[in-house]
Amino acid sequence: MELIPPFLRRNILLVGDFNCPKIVWDGDTSGKSERDRDLIQLKNEFRLWQKVKGTTRKRGRSESPLDQLFVTQLGFVRNTRIVNPPSATCDH
Repeated sequence: MELIPPFLRRNILLVGDFNCPKIVWDGDTSGKSERDRDLIQLKNEFRLWQKVKGTTRKRGRSESPLDQLFVTQLGFVRNTRIVNPPSATCDH
């Protein structure tokens, strides 16, 4: 991401399963993994807003906010919602 020129950094939409279940997005606190720290650093460096609020993966009693959506401008995405998976074989 450091190769992105500054004029392109203002219009970023980043979506994916980041597999960082220990991050608490309200306070940008994380577990001890390097992946957690790297993702928070990326979010801060590019001034990204994290738009998904809630659990996106459920397996048994375990719930995790794995799937995330980051934007540089709040107007890119006005609303998000988490829907139940279409089948029992899909967990997020």
